[in-house]
Amino acid sequence: MLVATPPVYAAPLDEDNLLLLDVMLERQRLASSITAYRHQGKVLVSLAELGGALEFPIDVNSATGLASGWFLSQDRRFELDLATRQVTINGQVRSFTADEVVASSDGIFVAMDTLARWFPTDLELQMSTLSIAVKPREMLPVQAREARRRQGAQVSAVGPASLPPVDNSYRALGPHALDLGIGYSVHRSEDSGRPRTGINYSALLAGDVAYMDSRVYFSGNKDDALSDFRASLSRDGLNGPLGLRYVEVGDIVPPQVAGVAGSAAERGILIQGGGSAVGRDDLIDGDTIRIVGDALTGWDVELFQNGMRVGFQTVGPDGRYVFENIEPLFGENQFELVFYGPNGEERREKVSRFSGLTPDQPGSVRYQLAVSQKGEQLYDASPTEHESGIDPVSNRGSLRYAAGVDLRVLQQMSVRAAWNSVVIDDQRRNYLMLGTRLGLGPATLGLDGTRGPSGGTRWDASLHLPGGVRLWGFDTRFVHSHFANYIPQNESDEEVRNLSSRTSVIVTGPVGTVNTRFAVSHNRSNDSRYNSYSAGFTSFAAGVHFGSNLVYDQYEQGSGAVQRENALYGDVFFTTRTGPLSIRGGSNYMLRPDRDITRYYIDSNLRVAQDMTMNFGLSHDPLRDLTRFTAGFNWRLPQFTLSPRLSYDSDGEYSGFVYLTMSMGPRPDRPSVLFSGRSLAGNGTVIARVFLDRDGSGTFTEGDTPLPGVKVVAPQAVRNVETDREGVAQLTGLFSDRPTDVLVDEKTLPHPSMRALHGGNSVLARPATTTLIDFPVVLTGEIEGRVHAQRGSSRSALAGALVELIDAKGSVYAFKASAHDGFFAFDGIPFGTYQLRFGGARGANSESLSVVISEASPYRSGLQLIARENGVAASSLAPIAQLSPLVSADVSAEQPLVPAQVAQTAAVRPAAHTAQTRGRMPAVGSDGRIVQLGAYSSVDNAENALRLMRSRTLVGSEDVQIIALATDARGVLHRILMSPGRLSAEASCRSIKARGGSCITVDPARR
Repeated sequence: MLVATPPVYAAPLDEDNLLLLDVMLERQRLASSITAYRHQGKVLVSLAELGGALEFPIDVNSATGLASGWFLSQDRRFELDLATRQVTINGQVRSFTADEVVASSDGIFVAMDTLARWFPTDLELQMSTLSIAVKPREMLPVQAREARRRQGAQVSAVGPASLPPVDNSYRALGPHALDLGIGYSVHRSEDSGRPRTGINYSALLAGDVAYMDSRVYFSGNKDDALSDFRASLSRDGLNGPLGLRYVEVGDIVPPQVAGVAGSAAERGILIQGGGSAVGRDDLIDGDTIRIVGDALTGWDVELFQNGMRVGFQTVGPDGRYVFENIEPLFGENQFELVFYGPNGEERREKVSRFSGLTPDQPGSVRYQLAVSQKGEQLYDASPTEHESGIDPVSNRGSLRYAAGVDLRVLQQMSVRAAWNSVVIDDQRRNYLMLGTRLGLGPATLGLDGTRGPSGGTRWDASLHLPGGVRLWGFDTRFVHSHFANYIPQNESDEEVRNLSSRTSVIVTGPVGTVNTRFAVSHNRSNDSRYNSYSAGFTSFAAGVHFGSNLVYDQYEQGSGAVQRENALYGDVFFTTRTGPLSIRGGSNYMLRPDRDITRYYIDSNLRVAQDMTMNFGLSHDPLRDLTRFTAGFNWRLPQFTLSPRLSYDSDGEYSGFVYLTMSMGPRPDRPSVLFSGRSLAGNGTVIARVFLDRDGSGTFTEGDTPLPGVKVVAPQAVRNVETDREGVAQLTGLFSDRPTDVLVDEKTLPHPSMRALHGGNSVLARPATTTLIDFPVVLTGEIEGRVHAQRGSSRSALAGALVELIDAKGSVYAFKASAHDGFFAFDGIPFGTYQLRFGGARGANSESLSVVISEASPYRSGLQLIARENGVAASSLAPIAQLSPLVSADVSAEQPLVPAQVAQTAAVRPAAHTAQTRGRMPAVGSDGRIVQLGAYSSVDNAENALRLMRSRTLVGSEDVQIIALATDARGVLHRILMSPGRLSAEASCRSIKARGGSCITVDPARR
């Protein structure tokens, strides 16, 4: 038999100092029983095995004394040469001593502290558990992979979406979604005695037109088929010429100069550009905020500003809500709109506005321009009223102009100008404004002057202190307006027209867990003065969201003023949810000049089934001495929501309503219509299709199998939906202003061997868009084998060889480093044809091996890769016919449990030791094999490992034994063996791996 001589730089490693160590990252086992030695006061670890555990593709050749590869990224190269005792890491050459790096027949071994200097991870030996604790200084591949997978399990407190985005760009003409509500009513009064019937509807149509968001609102009733109609096109984030950012065409709400009367929607065009703002950002009257939008008739809308309730409205027949003159907080203002449907529905929407100096650079310009026709919309709902001469709007149809510009001249200073022009009583009136914003440390000072058409001037000064200022701790805003012969263009409020000055202080901030707001204003006119004081809070405690507002108006009379009494009034409100019951209520009251409750109401909603709720309501109007009772139920089906309701009041009148709401839009996965009980026009939708990709095309084709019951997760949107029998999960009601990741929870796939081909995608679910994300799932198998070195007719196990698995595209799908006995294993491999080959320098001199993984043959074992060594092999490598390899928990396929006789050859290691078998051999499974859970050098270590496995519930009451067996070179090893019972060993091992354990299957009869 040919015996090779060792290389001159090889050093003997004493088998008495052998250590078999697990590699642990926190509580995660990266590898089991890798080879290590105590040597000259250091612990030396196999470079190949540790590199494999850390997923560093490093090819180790102990015969030549060379190792090469990379770590973390392919541009971070690693080269080691034992002959020169040098290592090149990321282009830097370093030296090492003979006791830091040692070559033996089993590979190249490196001291742990040396490895910590070479690679960005610390290594700590923990002898009590026979393990190496890995403490990375940079994120390892396994950590990055686990971070992506953990997103699927998170449902709250998640970070921003991070998966590859789906293309959800605008189209010239895209599919539209329609929110529709249809009602039928019967009303009977005690006076008439005859019931009256009515039919009404309201609808919101949204989608892509001309690469913009289109929104069309229309409504009607039995007497007027189209009583209201509005339509508009808008687009944000354009990044166009001259910084063009936002465009809105159709029925728009034009911006206004301070003091100019607001207007409803008018047909026209609005453009904005420059700056860092997102969405519509009014420059002209930038000291107050206005929020408008569309909703179905009869819905209640609550507005919260940074957690503080600041407004409440009920949507009227025009399908519009308008919140005006909202005092801003310093910096980012986060608004939340909460919509309550008439039958217990609820949805939320978020809006952001910025106040103060925006985060722009000096020299940047923001601008705004609007042109509209006064009082005119695309569709005139009441033309006969205008033609009769009772039109409340003067000069209807005349052009209204509004423009504004803001120039950042210094880091803490901007100047602005605005112009508003409108025709009133046949005269065009122009309003001009000039102003500035100055940053004074943390505060912002604002100065504006507005010139009116009559020659008067309005002066506005404001000082805004953010809540972070230690001196005060509250967001504080001081505002003073002085009217120097300035007549506001406000035809409806005589009191405002007569103002000479107004001074206000607004204080907002939390007191403990309570959001509070306090305001004081002093108003002066020519013949009177009055003060207004208000205080309010919003809080959440013990599952109840509640709050209150109190206002006191104090009047100081002048000589010519009309006598007015002081007034004290307010409101309270609350919402709560306990299990299936939710309650919402409130009251408006007057304390001065008279004490009275002007209104109170309470609405309750009880969930009696997964898709059904009952609702009850009570309201009372003391001014009319009217009490109304309502009762109904809400049946939410996947396609629509049906809501019957009865109403009876104290005047003896009763009403019956049947209301049907639905949303519909085209499906992206098939030529069909998607019906939903949730809004599709106001929110985005994702359809996730999960299927078994039998042809490996990555797309859903004929022959692929839908997978029902698989959980699809959208963590940022807090959505978890299971796929239906067609493998489809509908995620509706997604945020339109916040991207969300969408991914499959692989734990819910029907079989442990199934795996999704990609980890998911992120999507910005624009309103009215329905995005399809396919999740092709493939069956996976395992490939196991051994690597041998051949010189002449002698074959020996080859440790530390880099083995690459090449897919059908010619790319490296995965890599492994062979263990001390030449063993390698790939698991979780999708079905297909692969090539096994050596990586690194050996790949050029060796042939590849073709391997097919299929449903008929999912597990391939016993494969052999042969490396034909041109140099001299290490002398301690035994011929293949005599191998009795060491087995570790995750790095071996088949081995004899009773070793064969080993011929005496010249070797560094001592001859085999004899040992008595401890315990009995467990019973084999249905495939004639048993499960091996680990192999250890001492019985104490094996027993400790078994106790740990039981504590982790990896094994339970199964037949588990610790067997002491002799090896040819490593002495006695204590192996943990388990009977699979009635199952096959392969199936039992796959179950253990699915629970986070490590194992292999072995044949006890093999010698």
